[in-house]
Amino acid sequence: GGRLVIVDGFRSRRFRRVDNEARVAMRLFESGFHIRKMFTKRDWIRTASECGLRLERDLDLTDGALRRWKHGWRFARIILRAGFLLRNLNRHTLDMLLSFTMAAHALHEGSAEYGMLVFRKD
Repeated sequence: GGRLVIVDGFRSRRFRRVDNEARVAMRLFESGFHIRKMFTKRDWIRTASECGLRLERDLDLTDGALRRWKHGWRFARIILRAGFLLRNLNRHTLDMLLSFTMAAHALHEGSAEYGMLVFRKD
């Protein structure tokens, strides 16, 4: 028995239907975090089911997360615009800044979503 709780960003199930700019933002968001392709909620649900876990709860937290990601986006833009700082940052930090600048856009435009999945193992 037990529970598995995932609170994270997901590739939106609408990803293929959003405009190209939103898809590019999502791909840049993923690449900055060194993720080839984020799972959708549906991917997680299918994989969990194959492992004997049953979905108990699916919450959409996108609106609340978007407010926080917008703060990260503003902070990352300030650093990226201050070009003289860039030469002092390592590659991983630059990748993360790129992701922060793209995350809010991807969430806002519908190519990403943020949420919580709760699974139960009976």
